[in-house]
Amino acid sequence: MLGWRAVFLLAAAFTAAFVPLLRWRLPLAPPPQPLAYSVAMCSLWNLVREQPVLRQASAVGFLGFAAFISFWTNLTFLLGTPHYHLGTGAAGSFGLLGVAGVTAASQVGKLADRHGPRVALTLALALLCAGYALLWGFGDRLAGLIAGVIVLDTGQQAMQISNQIRIFSLSRAARSRINTVYMIVFFLGGAFGSAVSALAWSRWQWSGVCGFALTMLALAWMCHAFGGVE
Repeated sequence: MLGWRAVFLLAAAFTAAFVPLLRWRLPLAPPPQPLAYSVAMCSLWNLVREQPVLRQASAVGFLGFAAFISFWTNLTFLLGTPHYHLGTGAAGSFGLLGVAGVTAASQVGKLADRHGPRVALTLALALLCAGYALLWGFGDRLAGLIAGVIVLDTGQQAMQISNQIRIFSLSRAARSRINTVYMIVFFLGGAFGSAVSALAWSRWQWSGVCGFALTMLALAWMCHAFGGVE
């Protein structure tokens, strides 16, 4: 009703409203080694070169997010097919199903504490694969689509938490810079997945999207299982 710009304005307003709350509630944690911004940015490549766990986690994050974003990039196209005849508004409502993934986050953290983040990451990748298996096999049915979204989002949340537990344990003094490297690569994966999955849709429709996503997840499995990092 208000147009697409209103969505971003509303998101900006909510974000701004949370700033004083976060400033009040979050603990003050000055960096152990204050660095000039230029020095901090120049040190990012050294972290990539010196931290094999960071390289592995970033690769898995790139591939996993490329797979995950492929669904959301092409959901509107799927809902416009004869199976559904739904518009863009319906696509937005599927985002509410992401609450299931958020509620699973605390359980993933407990699993990682008990068995280690690599075990949690294995489960996360399995959930992502299961989600796409549901979406590929039953994506033309509303119940199958809903189930696939819930499993997919839970797997994505679990992957992100597991990866960040691993990288944040590498160096307390460099956590912000380590997260910078990881998130840059992570969102590059999202851009890559959006672009390639849209091409896959134009050629092979939903089967092409799911096939591309599962290929990304297979590569993520290989990085995770055979990356040579414990």
